[in-house]
Amino acid sequence: RSWTPSRLVSICIPTRDPGPGLARTIRCLDAQTYPSQLIEIVVADDGSDTPIALPHDVNHPVRVVRQERTLGFGAGRARNLAGRAAVGDILFFLDADVIPERQVVESYARWFDRCDLAVPLGLCRFVDVDDLADDALFDLVQSGGMERHFEGLDVDDQTWRERHFSRLNDLRTESIDAFRVTIGATLAVSAAQFHDVGGFPELGVRGVEDTAFGYRVHNNGGVLILDRDAIHWHQGRRNLSTGRRQEID
Repeated sequence: RSWTPSRLVSICIPTRDPGPGLARTIRCLDAQTYPSQLIEIVVADDGSDTPIALPHDVNHPVRVVRQERTLGFGAGRARNLAGRAAVGDILFFLDADVIPERQVVESYARWFDRCDLAVPLGLCRFVDVDDLADDALFDLVQSGGMERHFEGLDVDDQTWRERHFSRLNDLRTESIDAFRVTIGATLAVSAAQFHDVGGFPELGVRGVEDTAFGYRVHNNGGVLILDRDAIHWHQGRRNLSTGRRQEID
C-alpha cells in the first residue's frame, strides 16, 4: 500500500491492417489504475495497406511508428520496432486485439521495483465480444466486471499454459523449459533486458517468435513470474491449425 509508481511504462502494440479491435484496446487502456502520466502507447505498423486510424480522445500519448512489410508474418519485427521507439523503463508487449484488465499495468510495474530482471507474464482468455458495444466493453473493464460478465460462457483459458503452470508450481519451480509459457500478447520486460537480448527473433512464423524471446530472456537471467492478477481478454476465439502447429515445431 505504500508503493509509489515512478517508472514510465511503454505499451508496445504490433499490428498490420487492424480491424476495430485495435481502437477498442487503446480505448480500454484508459481504464488502467496506473497513473496515466506514466504510460505511453507505441503502435508499430508492419506495413499496413492503409494508414492506421487511432482514437484521439484517450488519456495517454499514442504514436504510430511504421516499417515496410518484409515478412508474411511480421509481429516480431513490429515488436522490435515498438521496443526501439519506446522511451519507458518498462516495456509491456500487448497484442492489438487483447484488452488487459484495469490493474494489469500496475501489477506488472510493481515487480520491477523488486527485481530489474523480472519478466512478469499474465493470463490470456479468449472470448467473443462482438455483441458488446464499445462503451459497454469499456464500462466492464473500468468497473472490473469482465470476469463476472463472461462467467458461465465459453471461455478459452489456454489450458496448455495451465498444464505448465501446474507442473512448475505457477513458475515458482525453476525449469530449463519454463520459457515455453511465454506469449507476446501478455508480457512485460525491462527496456534494458529487451535491448540486452536483441529483442524478438524475426522468424516470420506466428506462434513461435514470442516463445523464442522467452528463451532469450530466461537464458539471460530473466525471472519468469506468473502474475494471476494480470488478466487479459482476447477479442475472439483462438484458432491453431494443424499446419501452423507443424510450422511452429
